[in-house]
Order: sequence, then C-alpha cells, then structure tokens
Amino acid sequence: MKVEQLCPLCNIPATKLHSYYYRSFRGLPVFENKVLIKLRCRKLYFENQSFSRKIFIESLDNTFSKYSRATNRLNRKLLKIAILVGAIWGQSYPKL
Repeated sequence: MKVEQLCPLCNIPATKLHSYYYRSFRGLPVFENKVLIKLRCRKLYFENQSFSRKIFIESLDNTFSKYSRATNRLNRKLLKIAILVGAIWGQSYPKL
C-alpha cells in the first residue's frame, strides 16, 4: 500500500507510515437507526530537517472537522434544526 499525504506545513508528500489511531464519529440516522462511523486513521512521519514537527495525521477535512465527533452533514442538519426551532419560538414569544 502506497502511503502519501501532503505535509500541512510545506505541502511536500510524506511517504513513511508512523502508526495508526482510531476515531469515532456520529452520522445522520438511517431508517431511525443510529449511525456510528469508526475510522482507522494514519499518522505519518516526515523527514524534513527544517521543521521541528516530524509526525502529522492524515487530513479528513472534507467529511470530518478537526476535533469533531460528528460528521459535517450531521452538524449542518443540527444547525438547521436549531435555527428553525429558535425562529419558531421567537415568532410565538410575546413582544414586550
């Protein structure tokens, strides 16, 4: 398996695998069933002597935000629901 991921600091591809780690994410429900996504992500080793940072993780930004425990789709859906409920409550609240 070829390992290649761009370094976030210099955009040069790193090709050495350091180790793996696991991440879990909640997704949108499917047919009223909870969805839990478990990913095995890679840590990569970069041999550029000009940077102090030698190990970095592969990027998952398209679907998963950094430090997030839910998919971007689920976060967008929850935000829409919160805005809708807030707007409905604001319209029915008596004006002072």
